[in-house]
Amino acid sequence: MSGNQLSVEKNERIKKIIDQWEKEIEKMEADLPPSDGSHFDGPRTWARVELEKKYMPMIQAIKDE
Repeated sequence: MSGNQLSVEKNERIKKIIDQWEKEIEKMEADLPPSDGSHFDGPRTWARVELEKKYMPMIQAIKDE
């Protein structure tokens, strides 16, 4: 198996994590007040960064198995 190629099972597990991540982004965006556009690095950016820190290690662990 190539280093870039994942099994079907691993791809399915990663897809489930990504789906969960997307749902959490939607919920997070619904809970935050609308952006006034005056800040480049506002609460939405910080919330997305926190979610990335949560979900990327899960995905990387699957890839490293």
